Amino acid sequence: MRNSYKDKILISTPSSNTDVFSKSVVLILEHNEEGAFGLVLNKQMKNVYTNLDDILGEKVKIHDGGPVGKDRLFFIIKGQPIDKHYFRINDEYYLTENFPSLARAVLEGEISLRNVKILCGYAGWSPQQLETEITNKHWIIPKNQPISYIDKDENIWKKIIENIGGKYLLWKNTPDNIAMN
Repeated sequence: MRNSYKDKILISTPSSNTDVFSKSVVLILEHNEEGAFGLVLNKQMKNVYTNLDDILGEKVKIHDGGPVGKDRLFFIIKGQPIDKHYFRINDEYYLTENFPSLARAVLEGEISLRNVKILCGYAGWSPQQLETEITNKHWIIPKNQPISYIDKDENIWKKIIENIGGKYLLWKNTPDNIAMN
């Protein structure tokens, strides 16, 4: 494999449709010859009912991690792993699907929900699909754009565009559907 985008942040470019990736910020967690796996970081789900609020004892925001696997919840956590079932993102963050361990750690005060991002679903690409999309300029890969993976702000896309600057500033105020411009 020539280029792996593992551990990279992808920023969607404006498109002429309102697909699921419009104005998305995606963290690529795995990328190899078999395809890619990532999580959309900036799309909060609206009007979602779960019993997570009741279990965790406070209102939680659930983010749309992507269009695949909507029956799966992922938890990005800042800090030390709460059990042995996790995927290390970097020195600061890790990923788990182990809700019972998360709930226990939250209820016992081991971790705070402000250090957790809950995502439903994920983004997946078949072999060479992500490379083709990047070549076709559906995504840009910003350099040196540190972000908090647990930030619950939906304006991350716009903030990154502002930080990149230059020709990308034209995108900052584009509508979700460019045809409406």
